[in-house]
Amino acid sequence: MSELVQTEKVLQELIFNKLSHCFHVESEVWSSCRSRRIDLVAVHKSDVAFGYGIGIEVKKFDSKTGADIAKWLQQAADYSKLVWNTYGRIMVIVAPQMSGYVFEEGQLTDKGHIKDGRPTPHHNFSTFLGQFNIGELQTYTHTSYPDYRQHKRVRIVFKGSPIWDETYDVFNYDAYNRVCKR
Repeated sequence: MSELVQTEKVLQELIFNKLSHCFHVESEVWSSCRSRRIDLVAVHKSDVAFGYGIGIEVKKFDSKTGADIAKWLQQAADYSKLVWNTYGRIMVIVAPQMSGYVFEEGQLTDKGHIKDGRPTPHHNFSTFLGQFNIGELQTYTHTSYPDYRQHKRVRIVFKGSPIWDETYDVFNYDAYNRVCKR
């Protein structure tokens, strides 16, 4: 997922395509009350009961003010309180990630949680977002074994806990239950 994406719709399609390998993904999902719509809902393919939905609210970044970012956080926090058609209450995350991207100042308070220039799942901003019941879709670089090539990967992080990581494709149901207030 490139930071040079032209529109939110293109970014949403990139995320949809990236996650579709491991998740059932649906675009533009309405809340049960029909008052709100979230960009994407993903359910890991191992979740046959569709009981662990993850809603993704996507925003494009060129230049955002603090007020714009606060509105995005408020929107995501509001979504975490709603019931969604087919899925019930879901974990809500934002994309692109805020830790180390939107709020680079977070680096000043969390120098120990950076690897290869990107935040680890335990980055302070990830735990900050968790206080608003929001997680994030993080990107990072993974070295592939045995050829040691670097591959850009994604993971879902909520309150500093990895819920899913593309490298291993194992959904962490225990962490989801522990950190997500549904």
